[in-house]
Amino acid sequence: MHKVGTALADEDVKAFGVTEPKWIMRSYFLRTLGFWLVLAWLTVWVQPLWALTPEQARAMTTGDTDGRIQALNEALADADPALLVFLTALANEEIVVKGDQVLRVQGDQAADALTGQSASAEGAEAPLLNNRLRAELDAAMAALKLFSSDAAERLAAAKALLKDPDPGKRALLDRALNQETSNTHRTLLRYALAAIDLSAPQASQRAQAAQTLADYASPDAQRLLNDRLTLEEDPQVRASIQASLQKLRNALA
Repeated sequence: MHKVGTALADEDVKAFGVTEPKWIMRSYFLRTLGFWLVLAWLTVWVQPLWALTPEQARAMTTGDTDGRIQALNEALADADPALLVFLTALANEEIVVKGDQVLRVQGDQAADALTGQSASAEGAEAPLLNNRLRAELDAAMAALKLFSSDAAERLAAAKALLKDPDPGKRALLDRALNQETSNTHRTLLRYALAAIDLSAPQASQRAQAAQTLADYASPDAQRLLNDRLTLEEDPQVRASIQASLQKLRNALA
């Protein structure tokens, strides 16, 4: 027997041909929809950045430009998805600093950028974002797409880092290479690492980088090698660069 006021089970509906009143189904749908909408709002607004520490957040938002860029590159080495959320908010001027707290402000709502806990932004100050910092933020956000679930985004990120090598992104590229499963992507990541190593302190590392780039038949590889050749003083490294350039000229002819 069924208890009064309870909905019939699916097997009973099939057995007796009974259907739920439309208002019950509509009410259930609205309650379910409301739950998921609230959950989605909380995910976007109060998304906690547990992986970032308060020290990292403050270091990227306070102090001089060099120090903030150094802190940014150090945080990049962890390649945590939470960092992309934080940097996007920073680039969108949603981040403010209040004492030791780093807050995220959207509209008239403010919350701790790390925990998502509601907070007051009264008296908070927006961190200065000069052109150099904005350029570093853009580069960092692009680099973090090396870990995107979208293969095309990962490929584009690797190409961008290859064109504009930055030693500060080397640890990030190493981590991406260790996680990447696509052979095409892995090859491009190795070229991007070689582009960085062209300016490594060790001559042997620079020579090896030049040899690696010889297999990347592209104008970008030619440009990188030519640029390095104008600066290189080590005879053996210069010979490696010249041999690689000749190989590229033959491949691109």
